[in-house]
Amino acid sequence: MIRIVFFGTDTFATTILNELGSVPDIQILSVITRPDKPAGRGNKVEPPLIKKFAEQHSVPVLQFLKLKDTAIEQLRKLNADAFVVAEYGLLIPSAVLDIPPHGVLNVHPSLLPRYRGASPISSALLNGDTETGVSIMLLDAEMDHGPILAQERCAIDEHDTAPTLEAKLGRLGAALLIKTLPEWVARKMQPREQNHAQATFCKKLTRESGRIGWTQSAEYIHRMWRAYLPWPGIFTMWGEKRLKIVIASPSTGLRVDPAKQSNENRPGTPFLTPEKQLAIACGTGALIVERLQLEGKKELDAAAFLRGYPAFVDTKLD
Repeated sequence: MIRIVFFGTDTFATTILNELGSVPDIQILSVITRPDKPAGRGNKVEPPLIKKFAEQHSVPVLQFLKLKDTAIEQLRKLNADAFVVAEYGLLIPSAVLDIPPHGVLNVHPSLLPRYRGASPISSALLNGDTETGVSIMLLDAEMDHGPILAQERCAIDEHDTAPTLEAKLGRLGAALLIKTLPEWVARKMQPREQNHAQATFCKKLTRESGRIGWTQSAEYIHRMWRAYLPWPGIFTMWGEKRLKIVIASPSTGLRVDPAKQSNENRPGTPFLTPEKQLAIACGTGALIVERLQLEGKKELDAAAFLRGYPAFVDTKLD
């Protein structure tokens, strides 16, 4: 029996925890997650997804704002063989890394050293990668820097969005962890140092990450939509109002009617296609918009939106 403590927060981590729970030779002593926090329009305090899942399956949960002092003492008392981290969101200090005899294993959703950091799934989609994967690594004091125990590749489908790719990588990561953990604890594996010279990094997403630059190609903006679903989403400004593009697809063949050209910068101009679809001109091609939501209003399909805001066509978005 391998005794582990699992650190995680959201969907990716919960997928892995679910798979681990069905393995008879792995005992999950506790789930460590971040504190409950306000969420949604009403700022109602909500627990992390993994806490809800763990409590439904009678797994003890500990929540720490920081991994220090009392937290370290509680982690020591659990007497785990190894810690497992997936999408935890906080840096694990050296004092915690030193606790379990078999170290701290991290399930990272990229083929390290590519996409170290907080947004590897979104970064792979945004950059138009056709392949990604998962890495099982040993954590050290630096971010996503430790040696690799195992990796598995995963194709990115052209229709994948962040949620669908996250689900695939969660299942893949769980299967790889279940295979790797017993071999590592039995000392049958040799860690492999990463090629640090090839490391690339990705930043934590913010609300502003999804702001559209209309001089970009329609293909790139559509990749933004795929990468930033469901949060932060993609948006533009229409006057003083934030306008969220809820569902969209690219078209490389559409252009604004040359007869309507003016001295304005045409990218960012809404127009109607010959089929009466709502489109927005981009640096290359156009974005076909199916659903959108104006700040403070309900989400609408394009036809309903245009009935409510007929002056939208031929205006300028920023």
